[in-house]
Amino acid sequence: MKILTPGFRLILATAGLFVIIGGLRSASSFLIPVVLAFFLTALNMPFIGWLRQRGMHHLVAVLLTLLLNLSILSVFVGLTVNAMMDFLPKAPFYVDEMQADIEAWGNKVFETPILTKTDQLQESKENFLEMIRRLTHQFSYELPTANQVLDNITSLTGTVFFIFIIMIFMMSESLVMQTRFEDISESKGPDLAFLAQISRDIQRYLHIKTAVSLATGLLASLLTWSFNLEFPLLWGLLAFALNYIPSIGSIIAAIPPCLLALWQLGMVPAILIGTGYLCINMSLGNFVEPMLLGRRFGISTLVVILSALFWGWVWGPIGMFVAIPLTMLIKVVLDKTEEFRWISVAMGKSSAEVLNGENWPEEETSGFEKNDLDLRVEKTKTQGKAS
Repeated sequence: MKILTPGFRLILATAGLFVIIGGLRSASSFLIPVVLAFFLTALNMPFIGWLRQRGMHHLVAVLLTLLLNLSILSVFVGLTVNAMMDFLPKAPFYVDEMQADIEAWGNKVFETPILTKTDQLQESKENFLEMIRRLTHQFSYELPTANQVLDNITSLTGTVFFIFIIMIFMMSESLVMQTRFEDISESKGPDLAFLAQISRDIQRYLHIKTAVSLATGLLASLLTWSFNLEFPLLWGLLAFALNYIPSIGSIIAAIPPCLLALWQLGMVPAILIGTGYLCINMSLGNFVEPMLLGRRFGISTLVVILSALFWGWVWGPIGMFVAIPLTMLIKVVLDKTEEFRWISVAMGKSSAEVLNGENWPEEETSGFEKNDLDLRVEKTKTQGKAS
């Protein structure tokens, strides 16, 4: 049997990767509801277990959990629609006022006495003002109307129904899943026990991320309300939702309220609100969240950002929301293969990053992280003592 050369295997792997990516993009309308149903099921499993411990039948616990999810979703959608209905009618007025202020500022800059008045300077001024008019016109054109918002929500009803149907079957099958993995292993199939572990890991990540996002949204809403900025509920909901997008989500959530504060309240309040957002995101995202997660989810910062961009390109905004859990799943699968384990190691945090956070709870480190993460930490410590 002819052995494939490393170069040829690399070509085959690259070709296969592109085929998989194309399939993910083509089947997004089917895969996105399935993936969302899986993550929502993982998020709800502790509540189902809590109900079953109190003597409730599994099917009744599943139906009660679905009703609770539907109630929470209805409240969130209702609050979002109410906030959007307040904001959208006033948005064109804000855009026009901001355009006038920016044009006035531009005129002052270009008419500064220290600048020599030339034809080139006049042309630059006209180009700048034309760019501002074009951007504001495009932004006003892209803003949805109230009817469009309601139509979009109505069109999502079918997708939500599909997700809930899948959740019913996933939560109903959860009791026998561990036994099914054992049966597959006993019948000389692949050992899928690690899937139960990664499910618990994703479950914990989603719980912590949801709690941190709720805190972020609440603090953002209180911050904007304390400065008497309009629509504090909208900014809180925006901060809560976008906090699920790693790294860049919190930055995007801070831009609209800062721009509105710049026009409505002035430069100093806008800077203070921006500083407040920075403090919220730094304290929760860089200290509280890593402390709660510990070393359990050892994915490097670069991989986090690239995964958000990649899954956003593949599945749109929804892909950015589920980027980290999907990347965790891929990392574990790669770690279970001899040929591609090095990719899993490359996706993880470096030994220096781990040592910087070595005071975080070690008992939260999952089994698959111990395979490569803890070994690298011990190796680094040994080298440090030797030197």
